[in-house]
Amino acid sequence: QVRKITTTKAWTAVSSKSWLTFSPASGSAGETTVTFTARGSLTEILTATWTITAGDATKTLGARCLPAPTIDPNTY
Repeated sequence: QVRKITTTKAWTAVSSKSWLTFSPASGSAGETTVTFTARGSLTEILTATWTITAGDATKTLGARCLPAPTIDPNTY
């Protein structure tokens, strides 16, 4: 997913899990377009938090990655 982050100070983003990454993971004051990439599991739901810090302000949000759907070729 792609999101825009707007801050008045330089910022950094940190994930609690390695499967959730950001590009870029930091930026200057102003508006920045950030791409979030989730490399999930084929069999389980994964959860993580990601935290954005800009100056003294911190915001922590949750993320969830659902397993890939499977298709049984014998049912079609």
